[in-house]
Amino acid sequence: MSRRNIVVSIICALLCCTGVTVIFERYQSWTNQAFDELAAENIKAYSDSQNTEVTARVENVRTTLKTIAEMIRQREEAGEGTEGLEEYFDAVSSNEDKVEALKENIAEKKQLTMTGLS
Repeated sequence: MSRRNIVVSIICALLCCTGVTVIFERYQSWTNQAFDELAAENIKAYSDSQNTEVTARVENVRTTLKTIAEMIRQREEAGEGTEGLEEYFDAVSSNEDKVEALKENIAEKKQLTMTGLS
């Protein structure tokens, strides 16, 4: 092989390596950007769901407190006082615990179902 062919071959090899390197760097940059966008969307969706859950819990507590306040007001107007309300509060607390356990059970089953589908 002549010297000219060797030089041309080396130049072609260098250009080919440079081209492949540029392509891989651009692809890596694109995949990193796509990953960052997906991660940001996932974090936002999680944050939104947490916000919704907290808002619902706060509203539930607010509603419960309004109900208790109204019950106390009615009992005081009727002259019955607040005796006996402790039993009511215990019953409400017991039901809240059962509802939370049921919600957790449903969420676990839903997660298992979604995992099984993928």
